[in-house]
Amino acid sequence: MDSIQETDLLVVGAGYAGLTAASLAKQAGKKVMVLEARDRVGGRVWTRHLDNGLYIDLGAQWVGPGQDKLYALARQTGVETFPTHDAGKSLLCMDQKLKAYKGLIPPLPIPSLLSLDFALKKINRLSAGINLSEPWNHPKAAEWDGMTLGGWMRKQMKSRTARRLFTIAAEAIFAANPDELSFLFSLFYTRAGKDFDTLMNIRNGAQQDRFYGGADLPARRLAETLAGDIRLNAAVRAVRQDEGHVEAACDDFRVKAKAMIIALPPSQVLKIRFEPGLPVMKTQLMQRMPMGCVWKCYAIYDRPFWREKGLNGLVATDFGYTSLVF
Repeated sequence: MDSIQETDLLVVGAGYAGLTAASLAKQAGKKVMVLEARDRVGGRVWTRHLDNGLYIDLGAQWVGPGQDKLYALARQTGVETFPTHDAGKSLLCMDQKLKAYKGLIPPLPIPSLLSLDFALKKINRLSAGINLSEPWNHPKAAEWDGMTLGGWMRKQMKSRTARRLFTIAAEAIFAANPDELSFLFSLFYTRAGKDFDTLMNIRNGAQQDRFYGGADLPARRLAETLAGDIRLNAAVRAVRQDEGHVEAACDDFRVKAKAMIIALPPSQVLKIRFEPGLPVMKTQLMQRMPMGCVWKCYAIYDRPFWREKGLNGLVATDFGYTSLVF
């Protein structure tokens, strides 16, 4: 028979959200337990340490202005940040032509530049009117949720070059094609990150800083304060709830708790069997919320030779399999 353990709060998922929730509950004097299906903490943030002493962030890696709680967690756990190198010129490769430039916007033909500038200013203006707590209450919420970011782009930008460059930026920010994204969601996300320029930028932008020791180090340090309260390789298969408690079943044990927080992406929640079942509308929503999908590749050199040529290492291109290089 499976063993049964009891706790005040059960957290499913040991990514940054789950670890933070468990830590706050423990600080409030509650007994907590965290169940994680993987053999590590950090979730979609994962630092791979190589044999030669180097490390690479296979998942999320940057932190920037506005992400104050992550900066605060880094300070709390004694993890320092360092700026992403951006001194020098960036490169744009379009139509297999290479151009070097400085600043955020690459050199484009005047019509394309004006078209892109108009679209960026408009998406910033529209997103500024979004209430982050209740984006669905905007007067145009239904209209915007009924169109995609790609559809909006095609209406706003007649220039094909401008649309291609906007698409490169959007795919890097959202990890999805613009035609897969609700325009309302795109505005909400843009507002949450301040504006589209901030999401694209390095200095004073979302790619401003990285973490010494890797992006998952704050999570690993936070997990150390929960030592004994985290169980790895413990995938939750089923959840049963009644008025008095909630019970989670893993492969060889069960956990009974007064409350539960599920800190998983929607697509992973659907792998759990719930009793009673989740509301139909919620299930259908999660079925339509896939995770973003990108490939991330690393090339490691003995020295940054491109800096000797006055380049910062940033490349944007619509050619080949790689759209952005940092």
